[in-house]
Amino acid sequence: MPSLEDATALAVTAHRGQQEEVDQPYVLHSLRVMLCRETETA
Repeated sequence: MPSLEDATALAVTAHRGQQEEVDQPYVLHSLRVMLCRETETA
């Protein structure tokens, strides 16, 4: 099973070079969504 570190590395790679409207790296959006989750599966 992939680890949280694996998932974070994948997100960083997948969103490299993308920017949000507020001129921040888009991967930060993915990390904010992840931190809002109550469990690892939901």
